[in-house]
Amino acid sequence: MRIVAVVVAILFSISSPFASEIREFDVPTLEKLGNELSHRDEIAARATHLVLDRDPNWEKVVPQWWISDLRATGDVVYLIAEEKTEPVAAYKVTFPKSGTPDAEDIHGQALPVRISLRYKALQCAVKAVVSKLFEVPYNFEVLDDPDGSGFLVYALATRQTSDEILTGGHFRITVTADGLRVERVDLLSGLIRAKADPGNEAVGIGASQLSSNIPVETWIYSSYLYHMPMYVATKNGSTWRIVNGKIHKFTKEEIETMEKEKRERKEK
Repeated sequence: MRIVAVVVAILFSISSPFASEIREFDVPTLEKLGNELSHRDEIAARATHLVLDRDPNWEKVVPQWWISDLRATGDVVYLIAEEKTEPVAAYKVTFPKSGTPDAEDIHGQALPVRISLRYKALQCAVKAVVSKLFEVPYNFEVLDDPDGSGFLVYALATRQTSDEILTGGHFRITVTADGLRVERVDLLSGLIRAKADPGNEAVGIGASQLSSNIPVETWIYSSYLYHMPMYVATKNGSTWRIVNGKIHKFTKEEIETMEKEKRERKEK
């Protein structure tokens, strides 16, 4: 619990140039978005590795894009080789509910209409956010907007080395249903870069978030990415734990218990 204690200690001293209001959702919606975002990012990574096994030259293709399609029969990831007026299909990677994933070369084939629309929303979002991105690599994922119309496009800050830990730096871009107009760009939390300490085993990652009073969905993505809990202090003084796709708000009693345990450890 030492990470939680660190978060509690910084609750009253955090400051950030990125403090602002963002579009907010309730906890169940944030959990749904965070889990779906993590799943889409995971299958996109797996799809890329499968294609590289088949076509090592794929690594040299720039720019690369992908659109994931979640289906009842199995997920599909479309890898797109270039950005032009119309997207150029490259590979279709299928993840059946049972069986072996398959990478199919679809160069020269047209993308399904729904995939082309999501790609259009992706490119619209990229143009709107590119000047705001931090100086780290980014992955982009497209989800349906929970309000039933349009899309949420996520720009996910990614680490450059295996020992680097990034917290925050992610953007959420709301795009209209036709994929042609950005309604808003939200920086979900400021970027913090750190290096893993090889001399200590991490039990969790602590961070602060001043953009809203509830931890945003990308903390779920980070928790899955680093395989450990995230402890987040929000701008209203609340402390939260994000782990296993769930967002938990610590009660006053829980915080007092943790502080007591911390004092007792120091006294030993």
